[in-house]
Amino acid sequence: MTADNRYRSRKFWLAATADLVSHIALFAGKLDGGTWVAAQALILAMYNGANVGELYVSNDK
Repeated sequence: MTADNRYRSRKFWLAATADLVSHIALFAGKLDGGTWVAAQALILAMYNGANVGELYVSNDK
């Protein structure tokens, strides 16, 4: 994936949306700090896992 298309992927926008929702929930008092950190770790792990999976199944090996 080139640098120009990096921010066009569906997985990026899903991760960014989940991150934004968790930030809003933190500042609205719906999440405490520990839960927010866990959410950030989960979002990052899922995004990185999707990138690895995409490279694994792509034909550009």
